[in-house]
Amino acid sequence: MKYKKHKILVIKNNRARGWFISKALIQEGYDVVYLTNLSVKEWDRINIKKNRGKIIGMDYIEGIKVIAVPILNISWLNRNFIAKLIMRLSFSISLFLSLPFIHSIDAIINCNPHPFTDFFTIFLKKIKGSKSIIDISDYELESIKKIKINKVLFQIMNILGYILLKIFYNKSDVIITHTTSVKKIMSRYTNKPQYTLYNSINTNRFKPLSKKIIKNTLPIKFKNLIYTQKKLFMYVGKYGPIQNLTKILKLAKQIYKFNSNLFIFVGEGEDEYNLKKYVKENSIKNVIFFDYQPWNIIPYIINLSDACLVSLADDALWSMTIPSKFFEYAACGKAIIGLCPEGEVTNLINKWQCGVTYSSTNLEEFAKIVNNLVNNKELLHIMGKNARNMAENLFSLKNSGNKLNIIIESTLNINRKDKE
Repeated sequence: MKYKKHKILVIKNNRARGWFISKALIQEGYDVVYLTNLSVKEWDRINIKKNRGKIIGMDYIEGIKVIAVPILNISWLNRNFIAKLIMRLSFSISLFLSLPFIHSIDAIINCNPHPFTDFFTIFLKKIKGSKSIIDISDYELESIKKIKINKVLFQIMNILGYILLKIFYNKSDVIITHTTSVKKIMSRYTNKPQYTLYNSINTNRFKPLSKKIIKNTLPIKFKNLIYTQKKLFMYVGKYGPIQNLTKILKLAKQIYKFNSNLFIFVGEGEDEYNLKKYVKENSIKNVIFFDYQPWNIIPYIINLSDACLVSLADDALWSMTIPSKFFEYAACGKAIIGLCPEGEVTNLINKWQCGVTYSSTNLEEFAKIVNNLVNNKELLHIMGKNARNMAENLFSLKNSGNKLNIIIESTLNINRKDKE
């Protein structure tokens, strides 16, 4: 076992990025405390459900001490911007309930949502003398511009948000961004040292799997897909305006005439009703929707596919992001079909030659390219292998741990020779 170097507190209101950062730190020998909320649905799949009903939930999961604070859960209003705002404010307040359970901390990695978690981080930094590292994976203020809200409310939130973010970012010691493009946004707020850290993925859990293994694990409703002769295109994730999944439905309609194929959607989101309505109104016959599935069977579902799909709305803001499922597709060794604005996703697909990207206005021509790809087993295999190599080299816990080690040690003024 590695020597526990320093004690790190990671703050995140859900399980995704913050949890993988915590796991990467554990592998590097750090003592990690993960501070989150009790309403995160993913915790039901690991152990913290035994703390349901308690004001503060605590557990040790995979060597990480988890502290979960309450949150005002009005997720039934999740389509409402104000409801999301209220939930995040409640999380911001609840974080202070964890103070009696947090002792000596060397560094805080504050993942988001910003600026809601920053009040607690700055307070904790002051009373504990800890270093503060802000991790940026969402652009809350920039995203407001994409939401239809009252103009007066928008102006107030825009000005207040800018002031708060500028203050908090400049009070931090280091900034981490999840893509290189986000550094452009950060230049508006601060000149603090910046590092880029891609999202991490457990490449031991998400990996290429044989049909035999898939067959023994998947629920019955998916098993028929194992034996189908149709080419399977898979989308797993959220159904929202950012994803603009209508682009995938249009592609499905174009490809239907070429060969026997199925486009499979697995997930949930605010656009679900409209997507199903679009399928019906346009008589798209090669699309199947499945409900949200437990996280532990997602690797098996992804491995059913011949190729996987990632989609983002045509907006410069979303060109700077990488959807979380992109990392999972790559780790499972699947060719990736990108219907995204030119940016981070398309650059990675093209650089690693692990799929194809839609960069023209001629969807019919792109449909031919995609159809040729899935009917070329050798090319699919090569692209899938390239995707897996990309995941191992860029997104693995080992790679993230190495980079986090450099960031933390340099932030704590140790090993000054280490630079990004």
